[in-house]
Amino acid sequence: MDLSNVDGKLLDRLVAEARGWRLVNYETYEPVVDDEEREDAAYNDGWMWEGRPGDQEAWQWEPHTSIAAAWELVEEPYTDGWVLTVGTLAQVPRGWRVEMVHLHGHDLAQHPTNIEANADTAPTAICRAYLKAK
Repeated sequence: MDLSNVDGKLLDRLVAEARGWRLVNYETYEPVVDDEEREDAAYNDGWMWEGRPGDQEAWQWEPHTSIAAAWELVEEPYTDGWVLTVGTLAQVPRGWRVEMVHLHGHDLAQHPTNIEANADTAPTAICRAYLKAK
């Protein structure tokens, strides 16, 4: 999947699902059953990410805009052998690049050892790099 134009709540949802979380009803804990409902749930009250610590509703967790939420993703790859750097882009007036390098034991048939992602904001670049590493 080309992630260069993916952002907003879709990016948040893809990241949450890559982390193994699933959308459930906030009161009944019933899971989302179809793609259309999943799309609506990420934007509306009454849904939460099962597997996420805390009881925040799904729409409140926005790693594409929140550096605190995105930084959870920066810390997670270290357990899988990734080293991640975040820096500004020199070639453009405003932009961010995230680079990830895998240090050892990576299955090259499934994933590359070097990943880059660019975006206008650091949180969005972090989300895109995280998804590429999954």
